[in-house]
Amino acid sequence: MSETLIRNVPRRRRGRGREVAPFVAALLSVTPALAQAPNAGGASVDLLEPGSRLFSTLNSYLLTNVLDPVGRAYIDYVPPETRRGVATAFVNLREPFTVLSNVLLLDWAGADNATSRFTINSTVGVLGFYDVATDYGYPLKPRRLDQVLCRAYVPEGPYFVLPFFGAANLRDAAAIVATNFLQYAVAGSAYIPYRFLEVIAVHTPDSSQPEAQVFDYGATRDAYVARRRSACEAERSAL
Repeated sequence: MSETLIRNVPRRRRGRGREVAPFVAALLSVTPALAQAPNAGGASVDLLEPGSRLFSTLNSYLLTNVLDPVGRAYIDYVPPETRRGVATAFVNLREPFTVLSNVLLLDWAGADNATSRFTINSTVGVLGFYDVATDYGYPLKPRRLDQVLCRAYVPEGPYFVLPFFGAANLRDAAAIVATNFLQYAVAGSAYIPYRFLEVIAVHTPDSSQPEAQVFDYGATRDAYVARRRSACEAERSAL
């Protein structure tokens, strides 16, 4: 199962569209200042460890008692071809975020590729159920807001665990919140079921017998920090 769990944010009935732009802009603008946490010698900075451990326990409980059983049932009762098509459709719905991220990076070729993919797969590909855009010469090249912040040399900031979101550093958390706020602005009351279905469809492994996992908070934290630093370094080296 995925490390990612269901996101849950407060709902507002009016003015979602008008609030998105200033909210995201403010969130991304304050991230560099907030991220200046001491990080001597490259060690993990875990300023909120007691709360993070609590949320890790909560997330683990939800994973074990909600997502895993639903995921196993999904595998057992939904044919593989259908699961692949549903997963492809959810991946297609991420293309607008790839477009936005590429525009922020001034990568017009990447933005054009993602726009073409979304258009082709949403029409010829039957609402994204089939990835025909790859056959037309538009391969999948996902890009996220955390990559934009990384390339802007926003510091990673401290490590912590968010309820429902899972592990994050401050830079990644800013991107996660901005992305999910934009999703909520579009989906409204359908946001929570949409996110739940996305996690099940995209991140459920193709096996009804998931491997047993032994959770170790410190090891999980250090592995996350190392993985995200390596990914960010690779992203910056591609500039």
